[in-house]
Amino acid sequence: MKTNEEKLKEVVRKLKEQRKRKSKAEDELIDSGDKIRSLQWKFERLTK
Repeated sequence: MKTNEEKLKEVVRKLKEQRKRKSKAEDELIDSGDKIRSLQWKFERLTK
């Protein structure tokens, strides 16, 4: 059986992994937002 300390360490490790995944996903979302804005700008320039 696991001690409370071992359980706590496991929970902390899982939370850190989730936070890493979340920040990576947020970075990708920001990057794709930048790409979309850049494409919109180019499109507006072409259609004027």
